[in-house]
Amino acid sequence: VVVGGGVMGAWAAVCAAKRGARVCLADQYEPAHNHGSSHGDGRIYRVAYTEDIYVDMMLHSLPLWRELQAHSGEQLMAETGGVNLGPTNGSRLGELSALYERRGIAHEWLNAQAMNERFPQFSLSPAHHALYQPDFGVLFASKCVSAAWRYADSLGVESRTPFRVAAVRADDDDNGVTVLEGFDGSKLRGRSVVLALGAWMSTLVESWFGLHVPTTVSAETVCYYAPREGTPVDHSYGAMPVFCADDDNGLGPFGYYGLPMIDIQGIKASAHYCGPT
Repeated sequence: VVVGGGVMGAWAAVCAAKRGARVCLADQYEPAHNHGSSHGDGRIYRVAYTEDIYVDMMLHSLPLWRELQAHSGEQLMAETGGVNLGPTNGSRLGELSALYERRGIAHEWLNAQAMNERFPQFSLSPAHHALYQPDFGVLFASKCVSAAWRYADSLGVESRTPFRVAAVRADDDDNGVTVLEGFDGSKLRGRSVVLALGAWMSTLVESWFGLHVPTTVSAETVCYYAPREGTPVDHSYGAMPVFCADDDNGLGPFGYYGLPMIDIQGIKASAHYCGPT
């Protein structure tokens, strides 16, 4: 039984089913709901990390996202390339470049002039530079989660929605079976249980098991900016890269990041996420 059908839970169900397990995927809401963090217009994917473990995870997961896109028959992702931006007098870009060098990952340094000529969507000052890497892109979040549920269904995964867990207990009469009791009186029984609870993790595992899992739920600020009227510059996915600004803009030391232009209810705008990256 997988409890929680966001991006982590849906993929846990898919991977377990691919290994031959009989799986039930349960969520307190409907698939691809907007109450957690696995929804919205897009999420950046990248290998732009200074820790090897995250690079390894990215290189492992990217083929799976492409597999999901092929199965769904619709566009779930867009490869855009990406730039990390930072001040020339000090940023984490040097550390990132060192990892690229060590791992043999393609990259390119761009000064402000080269950056602005190549990507006219930006107007970098001479005090800044950029590190370009071609393997950035965007996953269309809500579409991806919906597609993952459909993929799970095609693999024989049962689904139970809405199912809100009230308690988790061992079945004393059947050693090795865990019983999940729903608030509506229904029950799910499984030999193993995966909890992909997202923002609900800390409070629920404390309640069910007396375990302290220290997580913090935060709301990230998302802003949408329409291109200036009449501008000849193309801000679409085909022309503009994803960007991550390693610059303290008052929102924290990790700056902000943004996506190319998307269409929101007929309004074309670029999404910029402010806060922790």
